[in-house]
Amino acid sequence: MFGFSKAQILSNEKEIERLFLKNNSFEEIPFRILWRVEENINEVPLKSLIVVPKKQLNLAFERNKVKRRIREALRKKKLMLEETLKENKKQINLAIIYQKKEILDYTIIEQKIKVILDRLKKKLCN
Repeated sequence: MFGFSKAQILSNEKEIERLFLKNNSFEEIPFRILWRVEENINEVPLKSLIVVPKKQLNLAFERNKVKRRIREALRKKKLMLEETLKENKKQINLAIIYQKKEILDYTIIEQKIKVILDRLKKKLCN
């Protein structure tokens, strides 16, 4: 699926709690990534949670702008990772936490998301 549907948003409290308690993580500045591989319970191979802390960006419109940029970059770049997950019958729960005090340009965010997804794909293949 090329869109970013509601099913692809990580919103179940138990799944989020498991993600933050037992996870794998790495940093790709300006992001901190938490991820957890599970058996493919439903048909959605990638569920994501995007966090922009109020501590980093005080104004809500700035946080929303960053979230929209991250969501769009993720929507565009996730296809290769989803194909790998479908082949292996796995699901990734992914939390992307933004850690900058200023809003980055969309092109930078898109490049970083691509690097993040490539790193996840490599870790899954190993």
